[in-house]
Amino acid sequence: MSHFRTNETSPIIAHLESLNYKFKRDCVGNVGYSNVYSDGHEAAWITFDLIANKVHIYGEYDCGGELYQYEFDLPDEIIYTEDVDGFIKWCDDNIEQYLENKI
Repeated sequence: MSHFRTNETSPIIAHLESLNYKFKRDCVGNVGYSNVYSDGHEAAWITFDLIANKVHIYGEYDCGGELYQYEFDLPDEIIYTEDVDGFIKWCDDNIEQYLENKI
């Protein structure tokens, strides 16, 4: 079990909130810190579930209709040490690279 259930002041949570991520249920039912990015044609929902240490990505056309779904495991060593720099690097190396190949 992740320590985020009781640690709402985590620097990783603060970082996500600074990027306009909100704690909510995303369009496919995943719960966590979620935001949606759109280029006017396609949208990518990214949800960080810090309890299960997962990142969910759901891509759809802006008018609706699934394009892709993917799930990453967040590395425990980043989450448990609350390493914001490591978290950002991991996101750049994994999520950004994945999305560049999809959008």
